Amino acid sequence: MGARVHDEVQLTVSVVGCGRMGCAIAGEFVRRGCRVALYDHTEYTRNRALQTVRAFLYDHVSSGYLLRLDVEELIGRIVLVHSLSEALERAEIVIESIFEDLQVKKDLFNQMGEICKQRAISTDQVLLCSNTMTLSMSAITEDVCKEYRGVCIGMRFLHPVWFIDEVELTDCDYTRRNTSAN
Repeated sequence: MGARVHDEVQLTVSVVGCGRMGCAIAGEFVRRGCRVALYDHTEYTRNRALQTVRAFLYDHVSSGYLLRLDVEELIGRIVLVHSLSEALERAEIVIESIFEDLQVKKDLFNQMGEICKQRAISTDQVLLCSNTMTLSMSAITEDVCKEYRGVCIGMRFLHPVWFIDEVELTDCDYTRRNTSAN
């Protein structure tokens, strides 16, 4: 028996980083009914992202977890975007899934904070998440503009991401008390 493909919900998630983990996260969010924007700073990886997600989905069809007819519907919930700014445009949850380099992650979170600030995005309308496995959220977010530092949180997905209901949320010294409750 296949896993449940959830009806579409009104939640837009952006995944920044289109490697295997980012694509798995995107695929699981679309399976759960979300619309997903995928962004990677390299054109090659960004262009390969839909193929990667599609391959994951067909692997799940072969294993009996999904139905073949679900694959294209789920792919249809994904859009590739060509800039970080575009990735943040309508996203309510943004998940960073790039390699484990503190300075690169700090730079990315600083850019996201500045984009949110320039657009005057309400801190009640966006959650900036890191999928870091080893780095401190406080270290990643210490330089983020203070208006958005409080909406930053760690969101770790258990391997293999697919069909697992739990994620680990990690706050930091800057996270607002109600952020992880959202």
